[in-house]
Amino acid sequence: MITKAVAVLEALARSREPQGVSQLSAQLQMPVATIHRQLQTLVNEDLARQTARGGLYELGERAFTLAYTINRRRGIQHSRAVLKELNRTTSYSTIFGKLADTSFTYIDHLPATTALSLKGSVGASGYLHATAIGKALLATLDEAEFERLLPTLELTAVTSETITDPRALKEEIARIRQQGYAVSRGENEPKVASVAVPVQVGRDEDKTLYAVCIASHISELDDLLTWVEELRLAVKRLEEVI
Repeated sequence: MITKAVAVLEALARSREPQGVSQLSAQLQMPVATIHRQLQTLVNEDLARQTARGGLYELGERAFTLAYTINRRRGIQHSRAVLKELNRTTSYSTIFGKLADTSFTYIDHLPATTALSLKGSVGASGYLHATAIGKALLATLDEAEFERLLPTLELTAVTSETITDPRALKEEIARIRQQGYAVSRGENEPKVASVAVPVQVGRDEDKTLYAVCIASHISELDDLLTWVEELRLAVKRLEEVI
């Protein structure tokens, strides 16, 4: 039964040292034969593995991967509190996105206290070249990654202000890297401006790229820019909880 396998898995997770069959049998008050069967099931699923010493068992790689995924999802939930605080402090629409191949995914979107309505429902995709979030994400890639991705992007003219020339986009990304934040000036929605700062979680192959953004009417761009340091503080808090 799966209940018994879970009990064995939990026992391995609680222990600081690899466990033997007899130890697990005593802890869980299960017959040795039952422990053997459950361990074999866990080993087959890479949730447990036998140590080099033989006869002892510990958590397998898949167990750690699952734990990492769960913690990451909890982190996304915890990010809501950070975004709410940023939204309350600035009063502007607050958007959180995650890089997803040649676009980004809207993870969260808190509306402004004003009546301005913006695109971007949670779960929808957004353009990398036309939004502050997207450009912040592109600027987080190293040069080699960016050069590989650039030819795959469809530089659609979403508005008359959208950057559609690859060379112009490269220049824009270089500026963003230098200043540490991205700006969209009516490039995704007419008369809407936004400012975004990237959030990087993990390193190398395990890194996940996010960006947090505030947005409003383009006439308020100067005021949006005064909140860049507040965005950076929010990024630090997000990197701690995700």
